[in-house]
Amino acid sequence: WYQRRVRGLLKNMLGVTSGEARTRRSRRARWAVNTTNNKNKQSSICCLKYSTTLLQHTCQSPQRVLLVEFMKICGKLKTTKRTGWVNHKVNLPESISDHMYRMAILSFVISDEKVSKEKLMKIALVHDLAESIVGDITPFQGIEKKEKFRMEESAMNSIREILKPSSIGDEIYSLWMEYETASSLEAKIVKDFDKFEMIMQAREYEEAQQELNLECFFSSVKGRFTHPEVMSWVEELDRERAVKKSQDK
Repeated sequence: WYQRRVRGLLKNMLGVTSGEARTRRSRRARWAVNTTNNKNKQSSICCLKYSTTLLQHTCQSPQRVLLVEFMKICGKLKTTKRTGWVNHKVNLPESISDHMYRMAILSFVISDEKVSKEKLMKIALVHDLAESIVGDITPFQGIEKKEKFRMEESAMNSIREILKPSSIGDEIYSLWMEYETASSLEAKIVKDFDKFEMIMQAREYEEAQQELNLECFFSSVKGRFTHPEVMSWVEELDRERAVKKSQDK
């Protein structure tokens, strides 16, 4: 049964579940996912192939094997660089997991007593999990939002299947969907964290690599924050940035 499930997951990740599914994949989408993302996708696929081999030739617990493979897929977040920084020629750009870690810390330090910090941290830790399979897709890659969501949802469904029969997979998928749809207060706050962490990282790159022009990252989120506390962090960051600019003149 586990062998059949792993093979099914492999097919889903390859996008070859049916002729109809293959037809839906536009040439544009295939071209847009960069080489790094493809490599990471192939690495994740190799994890599932390896699971099949283990299931065929060892007496190990199938569930234990799949859990280890899930952790390997999560590990791809540590090596996949954030596309926006790569495209702007940032030296030593952060990984997806670097970004998610500071978001989790923001979840820990926020003082709003009306929200669940545990839920904030959980959403922060899973909100980009699909990128371990599909890579970090940006708006500038020519992939429509609908197609991006379909690709990422397919990846999250694959991850959910890997973790069955445990309920953890369902919880991860539910938290990810909650973030995508901004259907809770915590999800909305994490979306603010996502934007704030990005501009904070941009500010750090500006200071370390003064030849960079990262103004587009700041302008892309201007006026889009909703939580008062996060807005106060943004104001402080803007103030520090303005002071530094005036000193450099």
